[in-house]
Amino acid sequence: MDVNAETARKLREMGAAELLAALSAQDEAVCAGMAFAERVQMAVDEAHSDFITQKVRNLTRRAGLRYPEADVRSVDFFEGRGLDRVAVAELATCGFVGRGENVVLQGLTGTGKTYLACALAKAACARRVRSCYVRQPDLEDLWRESRDRPGGERKLVRK
Repeated sequence: MDVNAETARKLREMGAAELLAALSAQDEAVCAGMAFAERVQMAVDEAHSDFITQKVRNLTRRAGLRYPEADVRSVDFFEGRGLDRVAVAELATCGFVGRGENVVLQGLTGTGKTYLACALAKAACARRVRSCYVRQPDLEDLWRESRDRPGGERKLVRK
Protein backbone atom coordinates (compact mmCIF):
# COMPACT_ATOMS: atom_id res chain seq x y z
CA MET A 1 0.00 0.00 0.00
CA ASP A 2 1.47 3.32 -1.00
CA VAL A 3 1.42 5.88 1.77
CA ASN A 4 2.08 9.50 0.84
CA ALA A 5 4.89 11.43 2.51
CA GLU A 6 2.61 13.51 4.74
CA THR A 7 0.74 10.46 6.05
CA ALA A 8 4.05 8.68 6.63
CA ARG A 9 5.34 11.69 8.59
CA LYS A 10 2.20 11.75 10.75
CA LEU A 11 2.40 8.02 11.48
CA ARG A 12 6.05 8.37 12.55
CA GLU A 13 5.20 11.40 14.67
CA MET A 14 2.48 9.38 16.43
CA GLY A 15 4.95 6.58 17.16
CA ALA A 16 3.39 4.20 14.63
CA ALA A 17 6.53 3.56 12.60
CA GLU A 18 5.92 -0.22 12.78
CA LEU A 19 2.46 0.24 11.24
CA LEU A 20 3.91 2.46 8.53
CA ALA A 21 6.53 -0.16 7.71
CA ALA A 22 3.89 -2.90 7.59
CA LEU A 23 1.63 -0.86 5.33
CA SER A 24 4.51 0.03 3.02
CA ALA A 25 5.66 -3.60 2.85
CA GLN A 26 2.29 -4.92 1.67
CA ASP A 27 2.58 -6.44 -1.77
CA GLU A 28 -0.12 -5.10 -4.09
CA ALA A 29 -0.24 -8.38 -6.05
CA VAL A 30 -0.91 -10.40 -2.89
CA CYS A 31 -3.39 -7.92 -1.46
CA ALA A 32 -5.27 -7.17 -4.69
CA GLY A 33 -8.39 -9.18 -3.85
CA MET A 34 -8.47 -8.31 -0.17
CA ALA A 35 -10.91 -5.93 1.42
CA PHE A 36 -9.53 -2.76 2.97
CA ALA A 37 -10.30 -3.97 6.50
CA GLU A 38 -8.38 -7.21 5.87
CA ARG A 39 -5.37 -5.27 4.59
CA VAL A 40 -5.39 -2.98 7.60
CA GLN A 41 -5.80 -5.95 9.95
CA MET A 42 -2.86 -7.72 8.31
CA ALA A 43 -0.70 -4.59 8.62
CA VAL A 44 -1.68 -4.05 12.26
CA ASP A 45 -0.95 -7.72 13.09
CA GLU A 46 2.50 -7.45 11.52
CA ALA A 47 3.23 -4.13 13.24
CA HIS A 48 2.09 -5.51 16.59
CA SER A 49 4.31 -8.58 16.16
CA ASP A 50 7.31 -6.35 15.39
CA PHE A 51 6.47 -4.15 18.39
CA ILE A 52 6.32 -7.13 20.78
CA THR A 53 9.53 -8.63 19.37
CA GLN A 54 11.37 -5.34 19.88
CA LYS A 55 9.94 -4.93 23.38
CA VAL A 56 11.08 -8.44 24.40
CA ARG A 57 14.51 -7.81 22.87
CA ASN A 58 14.87 -4.56 24.84
CA LEU A 59 13.68 -6.14 28.11
CA THR A 60 16.17 -8.98 27.65
CA ARG A 61 19.00 -6.55 26.94
CA ARG A 62 18.14 -4.37 29.97
CA ALA A 63 17.95 -7.41 32.27
CA GLY A 64 21.74 -7.66 32.06
CA LEU A 65 21.75 -11.43 31.70
CA ARG A 66 25.06 -13.21 31.92
CA TYR A 67 23.76 -15.75 29.40
CA PRO A 68 21.28 -13.88 27.17
CA GLU A 69 20.88 -16.95 24.95
CA ALA A 70 19.70 -19.09 27.92
CA ASP A 71 16.41 -20.87 27.38
CA VAL A 72 14.27 -22.89 29.78
CA ARG A 73 13.64 -25.44 27.02
CA SER A 74 17.35 -26.26 26.85
CA VAL A 75 17.87 -26.87 30.58
CA ASP A 76 19.48 -30.26 31.19
CA PHE A 77 17.53 -32.28 33.76
CA PHE A 78 19.98 -35.14 34.31
CA GLU A 79 19.58 -36.76 37.72
CA GLY A 80 22.77 -35.45 39.33
CA ARG A 81 21.53 -31.86 39.22
CA GLY A 82 18.45 -32.52 41.31
CA LEU A 83 16.22 -30.27 39.22
CA ASP A 84 12.50 -30.86 39.23
CA ARG A 85 11.18 -30.57 35.66
CA VAL A 86 7.67 -29.65 36.88
CA ALA A 87 8.99 -26.94 39.24
CA VAL A 88 11.13 -25.39 36.49
CA ALA A 89 8.17 -25.48 34.08
CA GLU A 90 6.01 -23.76 36.72
CA LEU A 91 8.67 -21.10 37.27
CA ALA A 92 8.91 -20.54 33.51
CA THR A 93 5.23 -19.53 33.47
CA CYS A 94 6.22 -16.63 35.75
CA GLY A 95 3.20 -17.15 38.00
CA PHE A 96 5.39 -16.25 40.97
CA VAL A 97 5.59 -12.68 39.64
CA GLY A 98 1.84 -12.17 39.89
CA ARG A 99 1.84 -13.61 43.39
CA GLY A 100 4.65 -11.26 44.48
CA GLU A 101 7.00 -14.13 45.23
CA ASN A 102 10.75 -14.34 44.70
CA VAL A 103 12.96 -17.09 43.33
CA VAL A 104 16.22 -17.94 45.04
CA LEU A 105 18.50 -20.54 43.50
CA GLN A 106 21.07 -22.32 45.62
CA GLY A 107 23.36 -25.22 45.00
CA LEU A 108 26.91 -26.34 44.50
CA THR A 109 29.33 -24.56 42.20
CA GLY A 110 28.91 -25.53 38.56
CA THR A 111 25.38 -26.91 38.82
CA GLY A 112 23.86 -24.35 36.44
CA LYS A 113 22.25 -21.85 38.80
CA THR A 114 23.33 -18.87 36.69
CA TYR A 115 22.09 -20.43 33.47
CA LEU A 116 18.75 -21.34 35.06
CA ALA A 117 18.39 -17.83 36.51
CA CYS A 118 19.08 -16.31 33.09
CA ALA A 119 16.63 -18.71 31.43
CA LEU A 120 13.89 -17.79 33.92
CA ALA A 121 14.60 -14.07 33.51
CA LYS A 122 14.44 -14.45 29.75
CA ALA A 123 11.12 -16.32 30.08
CA ALA A 124 9.83 -13.39 32.13
CA CYS A 125 11.00 -10.95 29.45
CA ALA A 126 9.18 -13.01 26.82
CA ARG A 127 6.03 -12.49 28.91
CA ARG A 128 6.86 -8.77 28.94
CA VAL A 129 7.82 -8.70 32.61
CA ARG A 130 10.84 -6.62 33.58
CA SER A 131 13.71 -8.67 34.93
CA CYS A 132 17.07 -7.89 36.44
CA TYR A 133 19.86 -10.42 36.81
CA VAL A 134 22.04 -9.67 39.85
CA ARG A 135 24.47 -11.97 41.64
CA GLN A 136 24.27 -12.02 45.45
CA PRO A 137 27.65 -10.29 46.06
CA ASP A 138 26.73 -7.59 43.54
CA LEU A 139 23.31 -7.16 45.15
CA GLU A 140 24.95 -6.54 48.52
CA ASP A 141 27.15 -3.85 46.96
CA LEU A 142 24.19 -2.26 45.19
CA TRP A 143 22.19 -2.25 48.41
CA ARG A 144 25.03 -0.60 50.34
CA GLU A 145 25.42 2.05 47.63
CA SER A 146 21.66 2.69 47.42
CA ARG A 147 21.53 3.60 51.12
CA ASP A 148 23.68 6.66 50.39
CA ARG A 149 21.15 8.10 47.94
CA PRO A 150 17.77 9.58 48.80
CA GLY A 151 15.10 7.05 47.80
CA GLY A 152 17.84 4.74 46.57
CA GLU A 153 16.65 1.65 48.43
CA ARG A 154 13.12 2.04 47.06
CA LYS A 155 14.44 2.48 43.52
CA LEU A 156 16.68 -0.57 43.82
CA VAL A 157 13.80 -2.73 45.09
CA ARG A 158 11.59 -1.52 42.26
CA LYS A 159 14.29 -2.34 39.73
